[in-house]
Amino acid sequence: MTSALLISQNGVEIYLIFALYSIGYVKYLKRKGSMKGQFMNMHQFGPWLITDHRQMEDLSKIILAFVLRAQDGQ
Repeated sequence: MTSALLISQNGVEIYLIFALYSIGYVKYLKRKGSMKGQFMNMHQFGPWLITDHRQMEDLSKIILAFVLRAQDGQ
């Protein structure tokens, strides 16, 4: 499985959306494979308030952990 992170903001709220998908899903999008059993799962977390420094600290740790893990190829 491959993962991607989308960070979105709505006013003073920040959300994280983690998308999990397989190589088969990418092949389907490129029209090089069938859709059978190939899906993307998205998981939304939040909101974190940009006006709360504790929430921003927690959010920054989560994002940093994701980036460090991505650098390791995981």
